[in-house]
Amino acid sequence: MPQLFFNRNSINAPGNVSPENQGTPGNSPGQNQRGMGNSPGQNPGTPGNLNAQNQGGQLTNSALPPQNQTPPTPPANSISTTAGNDNITGDALDNFILGSSGTDTITGGLGTDTISYLSLLNGITIKAQGIVDKGAAGTDTLQGIERITAPLGQPNTIDASTGSGAASINVNLSQNSLAVNNIPGIGTLNLTVENFVNVTGTPNVDVLTGNIQSNVLVGGDGSDTLTGLRGDDTLIGVNPLSATPGSNETDVLIGGRGRDVFVLGDATKTYYSGTGFASIQDFRQGIDRIQLSGSLSDYNIVGNSINLAGTSDQIAVIQGAFTPNSFLFV
Repeated sequence: MPQLFFNRNSINAPGNVSPENQGTPGNSPGQNQRGMGNSPGQNPGTPGNLNAQNQGGQLTNSALPPQNQTPPTPPANSISTTAGNDNITGDALDNFILGSSGTDTITGGLGTDTISYLSLLNGITIKAQGIVDKGAAGTDTLQGIERITAPLGQPNTIDASTGSGAASINVNLSQNSLAVNNIPGIGTLNLTVENFVNVTGTPNVDVLTGNIQSNVLVGGDGSDTLTGLRGDDTLIGVNPLSATPGSNETDVLIGGRGRDVFVLGDATKTYYSGTGFASIQDFRQGIDRIQLSGSLSDYNIVGNSINLAGTSDQIAVIQGAFTPNSFLFV
């Protein structure tokens, strides 16, 4: 079975030392890289509203991290990519590589290696098999890289939806951590990911946790646990592109602080129809919203459950008081 994100390689070449002042794994993305203990300002977003509806696919939250951030100075002996298509291989030291435009292949080597995309003016997306989609700036392939620093103030995304086999992910954006589990021949691979905002999980059982930003967390197939923490978050437990989103899965959705949207349907589909359901564990009436497909007549409210009308098909169990005014229909 193919590996989900990265392979470890041992290729020796002239390298460099570890970077300084590049942020600390315990700091939340979107900070001004001033050191531990600094609390970044929260981007409140728009209360209770999703972006322009991209129904039937992954939603993208329009609230971005703060824009008034200054990238730290890279180490003097860092390796810079060019605007062309580069092939860079590190050594056994801790290499620091400055990513830029172009379609590059970058292999870190045996040390704790970093690639920084702080020079880019657009967001990036980490994908399965070590692919970094830089939009119009190109596509990189990474191997043996342990830390990825995304551009500041951009809607950077971790997208593991194309992962294969039994691989799953545990992501905690507030701790800058990404663990890729069940990689053949490796087991679990732990990475540091800085300045990321949105996450899409694998087809398996994932644990996705946001940060102080307005995160979009998409669990995908499998029974996932999504926690927004702070920020106005959008939580989607299912794979919206599936023909039967949420079937045979039980997702746990925890919004945390902020005005959160729990998505149980889109303009074309009701999620969790059949044997699945979502457990919304911290709904706050008048603050959070529940997005549903269709209209109120399509549902029955039975105690703390939302059922499909005329059936006993339960699509969600809500912890916390709610009324029909809590619903957002699309």
